[in-house]
Amino acid sequence: MGGNLVGRSLRETRMRERFGVTVVGIARATGEMVPDPTAETVLRAGDRLRLFGLPRQIDALLAGSEVLIE
Repeated sequence: MGGNLVGRSLRETRMRERFGVTVVGIARATGEMVPDPTAETVLRAGDRLRLFGLPRQIDALLAGSEVLIE
């Protein structure tokens, strides 16, 4: 995941507000799975995000960030 999101909570990233996508799961670099993360969940380096949204919404997010999408 790009450095612009690392250390920030999902609420702070405003992904839903800015892009219309919802983070429905996070796979941590440690192998830990975070199903249905809360707004207070903090993103870490190496996280892989599972998103729900339209392809154009996800494309807009990817254009502005370096995130890994499953």
